[in-house]
Amino acid sequence: MLLTPLVTENKAELAFAQLLQTRLGPAYLFWHEISIKAGHRKRVRCPDFIVFNPRYGFWILEVKDWSLSYIHEHNPKEFIVGPKRERQSNPYMQAEKQGFALKDLLKVQHALTR
Repeated sequence: MLLTPLVTENKAELAFAQLLQTRLGPAYLFWHEISIKAGHRKRVRCPDFIVFNPRYGFWILEVKDWSLSYIHEHNPKEFIVGPKRERQSNPYMQAEKQGFALKDLLKVQHALTR
């Protein structure tokens, strides 16, 4: 069940949201593009999707509209993509940083520790 409005024109994100809505059961909750700010000085992060299931926990998902021919180079930190060979952060690394930010945010929620 999607818990936030789906406000995007990104076709890949729209298709992925539709996939989540039709394939995941009622035990799965998900959010689209919500801000995560852990700590008073940390930067705000907005993962494409956060999925939660009580049994499996949280999943942070970054959706890219890339094909193999669109990717020119990659390494653990970044991808070189598109006709202009733009540098993009590695989506896995993006999701990992967002996951740590979510973990830090949940740690300070006192209602969750009782």
